[in-house]
Amino acid sequence: MQERSVYEVYATSSPDADRTVVESRIALATSMETAEEIIGLDVNYRSGLEPVHSYRIARMPVDTRVGDWSVTEEYLYDGCGQFLDKRKRDDDRHYCFMGRDESACRLRPGDICEALVGGKLQPGIVAALPPNPEAAAKVLSANGGLFGLGYPGDDAYIILVKDTDGKFTDIQIDTLRVFAPGRKPHPSAVRSFSKALAEYRTAPVRLAIRAVTAKEKLQSVLDELEIEGTITTPVFPQECLALDLSAESLPNLGGEITIVIPLQKVEKHFDMVRVGLARLAGKEVSGRGYHLKYCPPKEYWYGLSDNPIHSF
Repeated sequence: MQERSVYEVYATSSPDADRTVVESRIALATSMETAEEIIGLDVNYRSGLEPVHSYRIARMPVDTRVGDWSVTEEYLYDGCGQFLDKRKRDDDRHYCFMGRDESACRLRPGDICEALVGGKLQPGIVAALPPNPEAAAKVLSANGGLFGLGYPGDDAYIILVKDTDGKFTDIQIDTLRVFAPGRKPHPSAVRSFSKALAEYRTAPVRLAIRAVTAKEKLQSVLDELEIEGTITTPVFPQECLALDLSAESLPNLGGEITIVIPLQKVEKHFDMVRVGLARLAGKEVSGRGYHLKYCPPKEYWYGLSDNPIHSF
């Protein structure tokens, strides 16, 4: 028996003066053909009126619980109803993202684009493509073949956009929410985005150099104060060092602890870090120093020990 489905048709409005857009469901259909006909009718209806930015069709099986995994197919169209992209999920594994071949990606790293972010159509530049099938398979294998890369949103580009402070930040954007620019970007914007992309690509190397330098400075203090500890670089939080201290060298603490120290504090306020550690070791030192603060565990922290977490 063929699975019955409903096809939801969505239209995203053209951006207003501050780039705000609104996605609205405009119809329900019982077949893909009817859904596409509805888009064609809507395009004709809007002829001479304000056009929409794009259309989207989402296929959902009926008699199933609505949730993140209920959409099994999605199709993307431009404001004229021309097909742009699609995403289909494995019939038996709706919850898995199985990877996307580079040939199936409309954009390439370095392309200027527009992305739907927080209800706005923001300009950006593509920094990375969605994971390919080989990369997705590795994660599937590591996870016992269960939840793939997490959820369907992992079919996403990494896009650099400007945040509210005007600084570039990298965000993960669903492939069906990323578009080629509606008009040719200004040369100054291209230069700005290209510079941001170059800095993004070199950031891991620069961060590694900073971490090595900060580790050396921190180790010199441990040696000076005769504190036994291990310095590591956690995956999250980023731009930090994790200092695992033994109970033997700091008996007043009552057990082993981990201190998360931002690289910036080691770089710019090294004397305060040194004084803070000296006082933990019971040394008499002068000057201002950081005080130890307990940090409640955070789910997104990764790569830290099981010790109680503190910070300066």
